[in-house]
Amino acid sequence: MSVGDVASDGTGVSANPPPGGLLFPVGHYLGAVYPGAEEPPAYHRLRVGDSVVRLFSEEEFGLWVLAHGLPGRPVDQPWTLAALAESVRRRDGRDVTPLLHELLAEGALAEVTPGTGDAVAFAHAHRFRSLLTGLGMSPDDPERFLLGLLGRPLAMVDEPTYELWQWAPLHASIWDVCRALAEVDPGPGGRPGDPELRLTEVLGRLQVLIASSAGYLDEVRR
Repeated sequence: MSVGDVASDGTGVSANPPPGGLLFPVGHYLGAVYPGAEEPPAYHRLRVGDSVVRLFSEEEFGLWVLAHGLPGRPVDQPWTLAALAESVRRRDGRDVTPLLHELLAEGALAEVTPGTGDAVAFAHAHRFRSLLTGLGMSPDDPERFLLGLLGRPLAMVDEPTYELWQWAPLHASIWDVCRALAEVDPGPGGRPGDPELRLTEVLGRLQVLIASSAGYLDEVRR
């Protein structure tokens, strides 16, 4: 299964984050390394910041791919580590929780609980990088916007998610994105809003974009 197999038909974000942390894959896939012709891959490579993370088993790589979102699952439903582990248990009867925690420790996955200090720390330490091409407004639904390849739409999202895809890469971190959103959407009295209040919304929309293969998370450069 490839990242492109992940469902991409969601158009919104759940207003209420689920119990537990949201699950995010981290890094840009660089491909497999083969030891020789007609041999299976020795490992898969992810670029995370200035480093390369190596996934030495197909199981590890498969879980990293599934962390983008389960095929057939509406991408507007929050995706968690527990949901991923349960989906594998139901399909194969295996408990992959220990391996998921190894991937968390390696930095290939991140678990983020909205509304916590850890979420703020995550936002300071990571940034979003866009993939695909913006194809503009859907001709069938003016409230939806298309992402994909020229002549080949691959994802349809709402306008705020499209705006996030468009502008987030211009900011050094996810936290800077939230600060910018708070400044352009002031609270009572015209004062800048609270970036922490925008973070939960941004995290949910990032899951939509990542599940649609429209971008990836990277570490902030120090």
